[in-house]
Amino acid sequence: MKLKIVLWILISMFLLEGCEIKPHNSSGSNDSDTSLVEENNNNSNSEDSFEEDISSEAKPPVVKGQGGFVDDTEELTEEEKNIILTFMDAYFESLATTEVMDIASLYKDSEGINAELNRAAWEFMVEVRKKQSNDLTLQEYEYFLRVDNVEDLEEGTRITISEDSITKFSEYPDVEAEQYGIIHYFVLDETADGIKILSHLQRGTLYWALIGENREYIKTDESIDIDENAQADMTIETDNVPLLTDAQVIEYIYVQKEALLRKADNNLQLRNQGIDEDKEFVYDYPYNRDEAIRYANNWINRRNTEWLDYSNLGGNCQNFASQSMVAGGIPMDTQGDHVWKWFGATLSNTTATRGRTSSWTGVDEFYAYAQLNDGFGLVADADANFDQGEIGDIIILGFDENWRHTVMITEVLTDSDGNLIEYLVASNTKDQKNYPISAYLYTRQQLIKIYGWNE
Repeated sequence: MKLKIVLWILISMFLLEGCEIKPHNSSGSNDSDTSLVEENNNNSNSEDSFEEDISSEAKPPVVKGQGGFVDDTEELTEEEKNIILTFMDAYFESLATTEVMDIASLYKDSEGINAELNRAAWEFMVEVRKKQSNDLTLQEYEYFLRVDNVEDLEEGTRITISEDSITKFSEYPDVEAEQYGIIHYFVLDETADGIKILSHLQRGTLYWALIGENREYIKTDESIDIDENAQADMTIETDNVPLLTDAQVIEYIYVQKEALLRKADNNLQLRNQGIDEDKEFVYDYPYNRDEAIRYANNWINRRNTEWLDYSNLGGNCQNFASQSMVAGGIPMDTQGDHVWKWFGATLSNTTATRGRTSSWTGVDEFYAYAQLNDGFGLVADADANFDQGEIGDIIILGFDENWRHTVMITEVLTDSDGNLIEYLVASNTKDQKNYPISAYLYTRQQLIKIYGWNE
């Protein structure tokens, strides 16, 4: 059964008070939540336990939220489940309130590299949301965890978990933003004070960007891929990296965080600057935007088997956007100097009707194709003003002009005067639906406006 359907069944079961999920409720009490709290008051990871583990001085007002495992997770002990849920509650509460919660007590080494790496990551996420003009606090959240793998290491046990979530942002309370398949790696260990976290990593470019070439300092065993956009053969040479103290690595992490925040300030200024020059685009056939977003929304959290899935081959985001544009009537282009095609997995940047081009699956390469193509095929403004987007248009993202991700606009939210408030987008690899573009950690955002195509 498709995961999305399963999620909505789970939510419906919550409302009927008959779901087997073990909810970890962090909401203020109300009539609808009381039965869930009472039903699970034997769970040691209750709100009382949560308050014991998290410093009350750092804890902001709590919003309505809950989460839990979607099955009985027999692979884990109750104590292991509890510490993971407490961590995840703190994570969501930090995002919900844009105030970072103190989780040092959950770690075996409360002042170690990994504890500080996670704090820096959460601080960056929160600060980026605070910089936006929209209110990106959450009214509600609900998260669902699945255990993908449990592995005993020389020190501790590594638990790989997939997170799905549904959130409602305060600025758009009627929008349910969905995320699927966010990967977390926990390493837990038994201590004299019970189970503690040795390390946590969330798969995504942020952790990679913060640790930089010091990746060896966060490994607990063999290297794991924490960058969802990395190429399959991407490695970092560590033989010649000077040996650093823990304090030096932690200092490096926070220097990286501040550098990324400075980039965010600059990126937000660039996004809000309009381009004065008038542009005119001539095309023979218009883009069918409705069909493009219909396809995009249909393939969130699943894959069309007519195409290769690149999720573990550098990311499926541009492949997903390319498929959606084809659904909107944009033909593959095997003519002229600039080509865009997928007939198979083998790389072929030629006009032959076989293989695939880099522009089909690569963000930078698609951007170049959209900029340079003339004659047959796509007609687009690759450097459009950010506020001129429509459904079906593409936004490429990164920390800077090293583009890392592609999304498709599926809804445009405007005020009563027609001014842009927000784009809601769909994406693959980090599968998202109805997700606000301003909530992305990638603050360098370029609109590619699709007009149509020429014969």
